[in-house]
Amino acid sequence: MSSRELDNLNVFEKVFRAINGFFDPKYINTTPIPKQETVPDELVQKVKKTILESGMFEHAKNYKKIPITETIPSIFKLFGDLIKDDEYLQHGLKNLKYLAENEDFWIKKKPYFDYLLFSSINQPFNSLVKNNAQILTFFTEYLNFVEGKINVNEIINSLNFINEEKDKIKEIALKKPISELMEVHNWLFFEKVKKSSKGRFRMYFNDWTLKNSQIIEYTIKAIFKLFLQLDLAIKGVKEKDVKELLKYNNTIGRMLQYFDPDNKLKRLARLRIYRNAVFHPGVELIYNQKEDTKKLIFEDDYGKFEVDIEGFIADFKKLMIFIATSNYLVANVLFKAEHEGQNIFQVNYEYAKNNGMKKLWGWQINERITNRYIKYFL
Repeated sequence: MSSRELDNLNVFEKVFRAINGFFDPKYINTTPIPKQETVPDELVQKVKKTILESGMFEHAKNYKKIPITETIPSIFKLFGDLIKDDEYLQHGLKNLKYLAENEDFWIKKKPYFDYLLFSSINQPFNSLVKNNAQILTFFTEYLNFVEGKINVNEIINSLNFINEEKDKIKEIALKKPISELMEVHNWLFFEKVKKSSKGRFRMYFNDWTLKNSQIIEYTIKAIFKLFLQLDLAIKGVKEKDVKELLKYNNTIGRMLQYFDPDNKLKRLARLRIYRNAVFHPGVELIYNQKEDTKKLIFEDDYGKFEVDIEGFIADFKKLMIFIATSNYLVANVLFKAEHEGQNIFQVNYEYAKNNGMKKLWGWQINERITNRYIKYFL
C-alpha cells in the first residue's frame, strides 16, 4: 500500500480532530477574507447617486424612525434603477466571474459557515466522489434523511422564549423601524435568557436543552453516520459488512468511539453528554440570584461537565455553524454531480455570460423554487 493510500485511511481521523478543534471555546477562525476586484470610482459615484435618488440614504439615516414597510418601495426603486445601468451590470458579471473562479470567497465571507472546518472536509469529500461514483448515494441518503426530519430552523423557531415574542416580531416587521427588529433579535438570544427569573430560567433551558439534544440526535448523528459510511468505503469494506457496522455503530457514543477509540477528542465527547443527559435525564439547572449565577450541569454514565449560559449559547451556535457548513459541503457535492463538475457560481456565471444579468436574476428565482440544493448555499 502506498503512503498516499495509507494517508487516505486516516482521513476521517484528521476530519474529527478538526471538528474537535472547532468545538473548542478557544477556537478562532483567523481566515482572512480575500479582496475582490476594486470597484471603479466612476461606478461608485454613479451607484451613490442612484442610492441617493432612491431615498435609501434617508431611510438608513433614520432607521430608528422609519418603519420597514416604508423602506420597501425605496429598495425596489433602487434595484430597478441599478439594473438599467449597463456599467453596473457589467461589474455584476465580473463579480460572478470572480466567484466562479474563487468558490472559497463565498465561504470565507459568510458568518454562518466556517472556512477552516470547510477546508478540512471539502477535499476528502470531492476526492471520494471522483474515485467512486457510488459514494454519491451516501450523500443523497443523508440529505433525504435530514429533509425528512424536522428542520433545524423549525426547532430553533419553536424555542419557547422565541415563541413568546412572535406576535411582537410580526408587529415590528410590519410597523416599526428595522432598529427595533435588531434589538428584539439581540434581546431574545442574550438579554432575555440571561435576565430571566428562576422559573423562567428553568422553563427556557429545560426546553432549549431538550431541543439541543434533538438536533444532536437527528442531524449531528446523521452527519457522523455519513462520515462513517465514507470512511468504511475508503477502507474497502464490503457492502454487507458496512450495513452490519452501521447497525452496531448506531449511537453518537459508538460513532465517536469508532473515530476516537482512545477518547482524546474531549470537545466532541460533550456532544454525547449533551444528548444523553437530557434524554436519561442528567441535567441540573443552577440558579443563584444572590451570586448572580446561572449555569447548567450535564452528566451521563461516561462523563460530566458544567457550563454557564454564555458557554451553552456558544456551543449551540457552533452546532448551527457545523451543520450549515456540512450541509453546504453535501449539497455542493451533489450539485456538482448534476452539473458536470461545475459549482453553483460557475453555472450562474455561464448563464449570465450567455443570457445577460437581467435574465439571470429571473432564472435564479425559479432555481430557488425548483432546485433542492440552492437553500444550502445562501
